[in-house]
Amino acid sequence: DDWLQRPRKPHELAQRERKREHEKDEGQKKREREK
Repeated sequence: DDWLQRPRKPHELAQRERKREHEKDEGQKKREREK
């Protein structure tokens, strides 16, 4: 993924980070519900 190599604006990086965290949370919630 070449976005890692390019200098990015910090807020874009933070948004990406939050999105990944959010998706991880959603995945966990889904697994919890399926239990």
